Amino acid sequence: MVVVEMAEGGPAAEAGVQPGDIILEVDQEPVKDIEQYDRKVQDYKPGDTVLFLIKRQGATLFLTLKATK
Repeated sequence: MVVVEMAEGGPAAEAGVQPGDIILEVDQEPVKDIEQYDRKVQDYKPGDTVLFLIKRQGATLFLTLKATK
């Protein structure tokens, strides 16, 4: 799943997610499309920590962010 845009100043931006990043996993579970992503993130509560596995320009990295909704 490719990040196209995000809220300026939102948790993803603060965690370092950038447009063009490819989200491979959320909390060590693969996400292949927006439906899987939405199902995964809907259960988080404000303040929960979420671990993302991101592919960026050939490199793979982990980013963590705090859920707000």
